[in-house]
Parts: sequence; C-alpha cells; structure tokens
Amino acid sequence: MLLLIDDSSINVICAGDLVALNSLKNLLIAYKEKKHILFIEHSACNRLVKMDAFDAGFKSIILHIKSKIHDFGTLFEALDFKLRVGSGTSFPSGPINRFFEDERINIPAEYRININWFNDTQNIQHTVLLSENIEDSKMYARYAEAFLVKSGVSKLLHIRAECAGGGGTSISEELLALDSEGRTCTVLIDGDKVHSNSPYGDLAENVKETIERITGVCFAYAIDAKEHENIIPDRLVDRFVSNSRDRVIRDRYSELKRVCEIIGSNYYSYADLRGGMTLCRASRYPELFDHIHDKLEKLSEIRDTEYCSEICSNENECDCELYKGISDSLLRSIHSIVKAMSDHELNQNIDFQKDRMVAMTARIVAAACCAQKSTII
Repeated sequence: MLLLIDDSSINVICAGDLVALNSLKNLLIAYKEKKHILFIEHSACNRLVKMDAFDAGFKSIILHIKSKIHDFGTLFEALDFKLRVGSGTSFPSGPINRFFEDERINIPAEYRININWFNDTQNIQHTVLLSENIEDSKMYARYAEAFLVKSGVSKLLHIRAECAGGGGTSISEELLALDSEGRTCTVLIDGDKVHSNSPYGDLAENVKETIERITGVCFAYAIDAKEHENIIPDRLVDRFVSNSRDRVIRDRYSELKRVCEIIGSNYYSYADLRGGMTLCRASRYPELFDHIHDKLEKLSEIRDTEYCSEICSNENECDCELYKGISDSLLRSIHSIVKAMSDHELNQNIDFQKDRMVAMTARIVAAACCAQKSTII
C-alpha cells in the first residue's frame, strides 16, 4: 500500500518520540523488503537523515525514497486510495474497515492512521488478499498487475500480496483470525447475484457484518456479479471456447451468449455458468423472472423448444431449460491460462473501460497490495 508519512509524524520523531521513531524504522524496513511503498516529502527526508537516531542503513533507505519523489505524481494518479500516517488526534489508531458494494462507490483518496500503529511489526507485513479460494485471489492479483501496466507504473510498483482462500462461509472466521494477528487485509468475494437488480447473497452480507468488527485495516469488496468466473473478460473466454475441441462446450457457450443477449441487463455477469438455469428455478428470483417471462417466445427459438405454460413445482422435474452450464473444467483451464499470461499480454486482453468489474477489482487490489519493486543495497 502507498503510505504517506505526514509532517506530524516527522515532527514528533524529531522531538524525541521513541515509539514513533521505532514505528518509522519498521516502515522503512517494510519499504526495503518490498512490502509497501513510502512517500516522504523532500524536506522531511533532509530532516531525518541528519538525525543520529538513524544509522547508515536507515539513511540509505530514506535517501532512496527521496530519489523517487519525482515518480509519485504518476503513482498518485494510478492508485485510488492511500494511507496517510501521522500523529495527533486526527490520526486514529484504527480501525480502517471499508466494505465496497459496487463500481459506483466513491473511494476516498486518503485514509488516516496513527504512526504508532506500526510499532507492532505484524502491522507492517504485506497485505493479505483473501477471497473464497486461493486461485481466485491469485487471479485478482493478476488483474491488478495488468492494471499497473495499463497505468504506466509497473516499473515502479508490483503487487505484493499474500494470496489466501477462506472457503465460503469460513471466510469471515479467517478474516477475524488475520485481524487478530494485526494483518492488513483486502477481501474480494462473489456477489452471488442472479440479476443486476437482485440483492447480494448471504456470504456478502455476512462479510459486511464481519468487517464492522475489524480492529485494524481491511478493505472488502463484493463483486457485482454471480461469481468470479462471470467477470473474466469475454474476449478471453471467447478465445478459449473457440479453441476447445469439445463441440458440446462450444454449442453450449454459443447458446448461453444468445440467451444473455435476449435477456439483456448484462445478464452474462449473473448467469449460472456451471449449473445452467431452468424456468422453474428462475421463477424463484422475481428480479430475474420479470426479465424472462415476456421473452420466452424468443428464448424458446434458441433451443427449438416450447416452454411449459405453467411453472413446474419441482425443479428436478423441470425440462424447461433456459440454458445449460458450460464445463467446470473449462473454467478452471481459463483460470490457469490467464494466470500464466505475462502482465503485458494480460493487459492487452483487458479493456479497463469496458470490463468494469475486472477494473474495479484491479483498482482495489492495486491500491491495497502495491509495493515498491527496486532493490536497495
């Protein structure tokens, strides 16, 4: 994360505050170890290097930060939020716990925290990137790396995150455990939405409640989609499906895309890619069914079938399929291939203007998990 060292921190350190001094030393070590990135004003760097409290090793880190000051204009533009580290009543010791729900959020440019919070070395560790499984976390980190390339700051920054998975409902327990250890966390979870107008699922609501109990620093985001696979850029999915040797998969995917086009409202983001959808099951979700029932004639033409006039009472007996799910193994393969792409290749396959959910997750991970990447000897 980008940590801005406020003048108030410099003032108390120069005045002899030993806790603040030790906290800044911890942050300088974290900077050297490429866990975060620090910004210290030019004049403040000059004050610090004159202090006997810093040995030659710490002074070399401070001078390295000073040498990079001209790069920070670009970084400030690329990163959506930063953490200002200061001293006094306007800089609380925590918590910073934010739960973001959609791409229209107004992310503050800056959060504030007291420098003494970093006196605990656990609090300077790199950010934990937590989602429902570790493979999703790795994918989100890849999106963020591509975003750094797109923003022109990949030579200065990289994503330094400890990717972890919480396993569905246990994600809240994992989050609380990490918080008790003083770890900074970024949590990205599936929205489990069935339509653009439907509410978020139980997991998102559970994590939202858990965030309110966080005592340290945590940023959480529920994607405006059903699952992570729904936000993979369609040009990537199109390419992998077209190259599949399995005609059934190609046909199912083609059919799914046509169904989504008829339903509208960006339905692909909320489609059940694994399980498919029957008319009976869709009827359980008013937000979805309202967009389907008056389009059944067009939908029936896709599959050359006539839907029942009455909704089945038993979903297991319903033959009125709106679409079939596509292969779970294909979705896993897409994960593997995307993660294996270079940052530049992945950037070329993502439209950060069009792929709104990819852009949103990338922006949050980039801001929360970025670190400087140059080696300090």
